[in-house]
Amino acid sequence: MRQHEPADRKIIVFVHSGHQAFCELAKYPRAGLTSHGYAVEEISFRDPEAFTRLRHLLTERASEIFCFYSFNYYIKDLSVRNSWAARQDNSIKKSLPPDDELLLHELTGIPLVVHLGDHPLYFLAYESPAFDGTIVYVDGNDHIDFMKKHFRSKSLYVRQALAAPASISNPPDREDFFARRNEIFCPMNLTVMGATVDDFWTRIKGLPALRRDRATRLVEVALYDCLTPLHEISERLTRAGDPEIEIADLLPVLNFIKLWRRTEMIRALIDLPILVSSDFVPANLGLKYPKNFISTSIPETLMLYRTFRYVLNSFPLMNYALHDRLASAMSENSVVITDRNTLATELFRDGTDLIFFEYNVPEIAAKVDAYVQNPERAFQITLNMYERWTTGQLFSEDGYSSLIEAVKQKWHTPSREIHTPRDL
Repeated sequence: MRQHEPADRKIIVFVHSGHQAFCELAKYPRAGLTSHGYAVEEISFRDPEAFTRLRHLLTERASEIFCFYSFNYYIKDLSVRNSWAARQDNSIKKSLPPDDELLLHELTGIPLVVHLGDHPLYFLAYESPAFDGTIVYVDGNDHIDFMKKHFRSKSLYVRQALAAPASISNPPDREDFFARRNEIFCPMNLTVMGATVDDFWTRIKGLPALRRDRATRLVEVALYDCLTPLHEISERLTRAGDPEIEIADLLPVLNFIKLWRRTEMIRALIDLPILVSSDFVPANLGLKYPKNFISTSIPETLMLYRTFRYVLNSFPLMNYALHDRLASAMSENSVVITDRNTLATELFRDGTDLIFFEYNVPEIAAKVDAYVQNPERAFQITLNMYERWTTGQLFSEDGYSSLIEAVKQKWHTPSREIHTPRDL
């Protein structure tokens, strides 16, 4: 088909699995990309009309598509092998890769942006030569460093300046704040992919002896270090004489530390007025504090942000991203209580913009309780945050500009072949 200039292409086809979490997270790239003049066509693969809508876009409006944009690697969601290739004659089928998925960006030649919404360790299993030449959008230089060292595919990495926070729609209102529950809301699940902190510890202890000992030492060193990327801590151990860790062993270590920190925060603050939303509750906490735990859906969770004065957050070992818990709480003018990561430490002032939780500090509950007992002091934090947010002191850098430029660069790559799959 005739090549169209990138400036003429104003549609971004945003594809995701349709899980509630992705539907909620979609608001960030949707807002960021539409602010640059692009129309975002969202395709949720839980929508029964998804393939019909996608086929219409590819057959009728392909010349307007700027790029595909997906959350995480989309091999299972966006494969067209079963839905397209199965209908072709044998001569075409024989020309397709025998053991891999055929993806939309391969079929059409339209650039693909892969937005990794979590640590790259979770996506090693999805890596494929099909992603060579794609643009990988990640939450910091620490993730780029990790992927360049451990991923085989040849991608163009683009750093997201900030995990795009939602805007604060209204200034803090004293009457609203004082009408809220004077409690801490903790929307942090105590499982990862159905496994608990004890499950991941069992997996670590079940490794062969040398790998088990190496992983255990990494846990001991990394447990309280919230400012250094996990793979860098591991590399330091190697330079100090430890054997190099098996890359597969980093994942149970990461998940153990993530869940241990969440659980430790809750244990430290459990005697304060706190409500924890989690599908799993440790037995000893559930028996002693049954009224402190509930399980809520994502829509229910989001509604609760605006009914509590405080929201508890723990960063998931992502050093240069602001978790959507933090962004959602701040957008509702709630006071955030959070552990540290590198970006949050650089941006925020303890006791002025939010409240930093410190591990291994016996007085941490008393520190937090001082704000719970002094709502005027807590309300002042929401005023400070609103002023810094709305005056551009925090989120002035636009992370989508560099992403758009990277896609334009892909369009200008010589020998790009664009196809319109009329027989989808």
